[in-house]
Amino acid sequence: MLSLRQGLGLNTIKTVGGGYENLYSLDFDGVDDYVSFSDNAALRPTAAMSVNIWFKLDDFEATATMRFVGNFYGIGGNTGYFIRWSNKTLTCFIVVNSTIYQVSTGFDKFKSGQHYYRANGWHMVTLTFDGEFINLYIDGALENSGGTPTVDLGSTGNTITQATQGMTFARHTSSSSQFLSGLLDECSIFDTALTPAEISEYWNNGTPTDLSGESNLLGYWRNGDTAGASVFPTIEDFSSNSNNGTMTNMVSGDIVTDVP
Repeated sequence: MLSLRQGLGLNTIKTVGGGYENLYSLDFDGVDDYVSFSDNAALRPTAAMSVNIWFKLDDFEATATMRFVGNFYGIGGNTGYFIRWSNKTLTCFIVVNSTIYQVSTGFDKFKSGQHYYRANGWHMVTLTFDGEFINLYIDGALENSGGTPTVDLGSTGNTITQATQGMTFARHTSSSSQFLSGLLDECSIFDTALTPAEISEYWNNGTPTDLSGESNLLGYWRNGDTAGASVFPTIEDFSSNSNNGTMTNMVSGDIVTDVP
């Protein structure tokens, strides 16, 4: 089967006047689809980090537990971080000084008529950690739907507990569970805590922007768009670090044109 881009005669990102345009995202079936990444120390910051990803669920009233992105390892000791949906709530977890902390939205805030509802279904979630504060941002602003937007550890210099462990999109990292039913796009990881102004700029009124030139960027995956000639099943890293991922149990048709 041809990939979507091959079928359309496209091998590179479409540009307008040399600019940026987001064309593709990844569609996960909630059964066994995921993207896997080999372990790389460059994707395991400890002093500070930010994770930013765009998502669209098939059902915003789903109660199932579904992972978006993470490298959490829970066998023999908790390490890393992850972002997930569970019981109509979006939650970010991060292990600091070997203790799990979480920030989350209010319950059932994404369906029609509720706080975060958007007609096109796309949202952006951002997790930041600066050594003291853990923050959750939704759609470019600090979470404000009645959840837990911030955890203050009470002192500076705390560190993320990390271990040798690969990263995944749309599945639990260390077990075959918590598969995502929905779409993911434009994921980026930084070794610094993004500022509120930067996060608002990245939200850009609901339209992704090009982050490839940003400082402190560890990885940047555009989930179907490609920087070179490679296509399915490779998910290319648009940062300078070449941390490519691999679509697993997926087909080229899972690269779709539904984008923020």
